[in-house]
Amino acid sequence: MRRIVPSLALLVLLVGSSSFNFVSAADFSNLNLEEQILEIQQKLEELFSTRNKRLEEITAENHQLRQTVETLSWEASLLDRSLNLLENGHSIVERNVSRVSGQFDNTMAHQQFCARDGSSQDLLDDYYLSCGSLPSSPLPPSTTEATTSETTVQTTTSENTVTTTEDPSAQVYRSCDDAPPISGVYRLVLESGTEIQVFCEQQLMGGGWLVFQSRLDGSVDFNRSWSDYRNGFGDASGEYWLGLEHLVELTSEWSELLIDMEDFERVTEYALYPHFAVEDATANYRLRLGGIFEGTAGDSLGYYYNERFSTYDSERLTSHAVCAETLASGFWHYSCGDSLNRNNLNGIYGHGHNQKGIWWGTFGGSTTQNRNPLKAVRMMIRNHEEAESFAERMI
Repeated sequence: MRRIVPSLALLVLLVGSSSFNFVSAADFSNLNLEEQILEIQQKLEELFSTRNKRLEEITAENHQLRQTVETLSWEASLLDRSLNLLENGHSIVERNVSRVSGQFDNTMAHQQFCARDGSSQDLLDDYYLSCGSLPSSPLPPSTTEATTSETTVQTTTSENTVTTTEDPSAQVYRSCDDAPPISGVYRLVLESGTEIQVFCEQQLMGGGWLVFQSRLDGSVDFNRSWSDYRNGFGDASGEYWLGLEHLVELTSEWSELLIDMEDFERVTEYALYPHFAVEDATANYRLRLGGIFEGTAGDSLGYYYNERFSTYDSERLTSHAVCAETLASGFWHYSCGDSLNRNNLNGIYGHGHNQKGIWWGTFGGSTTQNRNPLKAVRMMIRNHEEAESFAERMI
């Protein structure tokens, strides 16, 4: 026992050097053994608590660093493509200037010839009149065809239009970027050949956005089964969920994610994530996010970046899966507590549902979790090629 007390005292002194204010060695020796042990236990708990907080800070810093590196990588790729575009555009402009210059020279030479030889034209006119007729010439080719609802219009403006008819809703496009510049429901064909019907948002941030989640009026129940969320439900002209299987294919390469929100006071805000992807069914449609968040709504999704999708009837592979029942929604649930940076975008529509309603924790600049219900929410994606296409049009 005599050996234990000095050893414990030494331990206290050593730990005390880590910025903790333990009792002095003299005071420590005056405590009985039980008090000494309790004192050490209390200080060790404080030390472990501080260590855990620091570990959480380091984890958050690593997460932010990873997102920053991914964003810089994507921006470097975008810059490289933009430089290539400028080089190609410069070459095209040079060729066009050369062609126009040549045509201008030919036109001027022709006009000079006609000015010098106007008498030759008079002789030709006299000849044709003496022969009793003028030379026949073929009519110029028609630039328009008869228009009916079934007429196919030949187009050379886009190689990504699969089928083109006069009715835009009957056409099939490769992406929303290829659809007409008017927001609405269009038919798209995926790389796998699957044809889907989606709402294309063409007004926000340059357009080309494919809406995969739409909450507008509460006409569709979003507390659905695993099968429903996998295959999709609802109507693209109103409230709908496109389906996780389609999201997997659409985000096989990084896409941008835009979340457009409006509350019942008509306040509108948005959240933009540069990198968004969904893994396949073997990973339970795990969510991937990257890049630096932008937007007015605050970041209430960033912490969800590695979560698996869960519904009330799905296999509970993580502790967060229980949130599907607690929040009455299918989603990539991270937690269902009262932390600020949380959301429930697939919750129950309307007022009076509290935690089970549709809300975004940081909406309106809130510093505590904001569960005020949202009137409208749309989640939409745009692949990076379309985003770059928009940027190119802005140059």
